[in-house]
Amino acid sequence: MKPEYQRPPIRVAVVGLGRSFYASHYPVFKAHPGLFKIVAACDIIKDRRTPIAQDFPDCKMFRQFEDMLDERDIDLVDISTCSIDHTKHALMSLEKGFWTLIESPMSLVVDDAQLLRGAALKAKNRLLVLQ
Repeated sequence: MKPEYQRPPIRVAVVGLGRSFYASHYPVFKAHPGLFKIVAACDIIKDRRTPIAQDFPDCKMFRQFEDMLDERDIDLVDISTCSIDHTKHALMSLEKGFWTLIESPMSLVVDDAQLLRGAALKAKNRLLVLQ
C-alpha cells in the first residue's frame, strides 16, 4: 500500500539527463510519486529524454534550459548537468526564483561558490546542494 501525503507532489524540472541523473536522482523521483512529479525535463540529446517521457507522460520536454525556466508550474529545479555548468545553471534558476537543487560539485572554484551564495541569499535561500 502506497502512503498518502497531505500535500500534492513537488513539481520537479530536471536538467542534465546523463549518467549521474539516472543513477542517483531519477530512482528517487520514480520510487516516490506521491512526493515528486517530474513536470519538465531538459537535455539536448533526445534519447536521454525518452525514459522520462515514458514514466511521466505529462512531462514537458525541452532542449534549451532557458526555455524550460520560462515554465511557471515548477516548484524545484534539479540540476545534474556537467560540473562546469553547475554554477551557470543554478544562477539562472535562482534568478527566476525557483528552489534549486544542485548536485556535487556545486562549483569548480571558490569564486563561483561565493556567487552562488549571494544568489541564494537574494532568492530567499532557495539553494539546496546535494553532497
